[in-house]
Amino acid sequence: MIRRGAIRAMSRRRTERLGVSEASYRLYLGVMLAIIVAAPAVRVLLLGLAADLPGFPSAVATGERSALDGPASVLAAVLTAATAALVLAGSIGGPALPSLPQLDLLHTSAIPRARLLARGVLRAGLWGALAGAAVTALVIAARTMRGEATVAWALAFGAAGIGIGLTCAAALLVGQLGRPVRAAVAGALAALALARLARASDRWPSPVPAAGDGALPDPWSTWAALALGIPGSGGAGLAPGLWASAGTWIALGVGLGLTLCGPWLGARIRWEALRAQAARWDIVRVLAVTGDPNAALARLGAPVRLGRRLRLRGRRRDGARRGAVALLLRRDLLGVVRAPGRGLAAFVAVSAGGALWAAALGAGNGDGAGGTAARAAALGAIALVTCALGIQPWCRGLAAAAAASGSPPLLPLSPGALLACHLVLPGALGVLAAVGGACSAVLGAASGAVGVDPSSVAGVLVSAAAAAIVAVLLRLVAVLKGPIPMELLAPIPTPVGDAAGIRVVLWILDGPLASALLGAVLAPLWAAGASGAPAVALAATVGVALLLVVWARRRLGGGAA
Repeated sequence: MIRRGAIRAMSRRRTERLGVSEASYRLYLGVMLAIIVAAPAVRVLLLGLAADLPGFPSAVATGERSALDGPASVLAAVLTAATAALVLAGSIGGPALPSLPQLDLLHTSAIPRARLLARGVLRAGLWGALAGAAVTALVIAARTMRGEATVAWALAFGAAGIGIGLTCAAALLVGQLGRPVRAAVAGALAALALARLARASDRWPSPVPAAGDGALPDPWSTWAALALGIPGSGGAGLAPGLWASAGTWIALGVGLGLTLCGPWLGARIRWEALRAQAARWDIVRVLAVTGDPNAALARLGAPVRLGRRLRLRGRRRDGARRGAVALLLRRDLLGVVRAPGRGLAAFVAVSAGGALWAAALGAGNGDGAGGTAARAAALGAIALVTCALGIQPWCRGLAAAAAASGSPPLLPLSPGALLACHLVLPGALGVLAAVGGACSAVLGAASGAVGVDPSSVAGVLVSAAAAAIVAVLLRLVAVLKGPIPMELLAPIPTPVGDAAGIRVVLWILDGPLASALLGAVLAPLWAAGASGAPAVALAATVGVALLLVVWARRRLGGGAA
């Protein structure tokens, strides 16, 4: 019988090993990225958290709802919804993702599958715990800068953050178990998130008046209560209360339990499903390395199963441009209806981007010009990247038209007019979702849940619509990208190795980088003009839109991009 260790050792010998120069180059690149990119980002986050986090209340009367219950419920709902999204993402892949040779050679043998998957599952749990600890450490550092952190609160908060990280890593594994399990768990988490939002709007009474609404003993609510300082969850100079102690241990226990049971859960996954995911990710890696991110994203999409027999019929007008435009709109709408899961994910992502954009405008309306402008730029960059990436499921017709732009036309429309017609539906849906997210942020500002200035609602909504239009144009530029130019693959010899990979990475990430740059520039301008005359921000947005159209036109014409 062939031993498992011998097979893995042979696999490691056959794989390419990094040389000393290549390893030193990667270490140098990682250190420089940490110094140039990570350190300033962490500094901005720390300063923003230290300025925006609410202070720990000293005391609260018995039976009185805390003013922080609404923000804690909103934060807990966001965390719960994010965990539900991770469960749904398990259909694409998760911790139980061995390579194809291991699947074909080891997983068909008599070796228990739980033993084979244990290393990957535990590694994913470790990364999840580190991510939860890193996010929690930022909040602890911000509280320490303000002199509010205590040892008892930091220990409870850190344990809850690690538990949430472990739970999120296990959520991907739960999503790999199959469609019924995935739908049931994601639906239950979504219902819990909606219940949290209902509690934040004061529709339901708090079940624990003395401890606060956010202090219920589930992982997400416990972390939110400890982060915002709900009375009874551990304040300045106080040890964690009963609810916070129970919630902390429950959060950590749930995460550890799911991680330790991960190999057993992975053994329940069908071999055919594991092989399909492994084959898909091999193709995605090859496409991503060769500089074709659009094809890689297309490979991640699951085939359409719902509504395949659905038809949207209308009167046809052969040879008429109006009939062609109406036909394209119906086809785009049919594509959205046939993939409701992707459409819902796009709606949630663009709505979240609109809410972040409104929060960026609120951050830029403060008195301190330097700090508030930096926070507005950071939130604006994150918001526009979220909108540009989240709107992709609504742009499948746009991507198909861009892929066929060099072929003979089947409709009486030029390639530019065809792309413009496919922009109508994602533009309309994107504006509605972004404005809806901005409205929710403005409404949440009344209860203190979101830091938005509601004094200029019209300016916030107009800016959110403008950000959605810019996101759609960024997606237009992305679908016209085409294959990577061969000159970018030419080697760049350096004393520490070949540096051609930097150009490939920049080529792949030019869309997110452009989104982040435009969001960081436009958000402070709209924040400065939201309460007054937004002429400068509007002119800058129009200029950016025209530049994106020119960029897309150049790519459509085959010019260098």
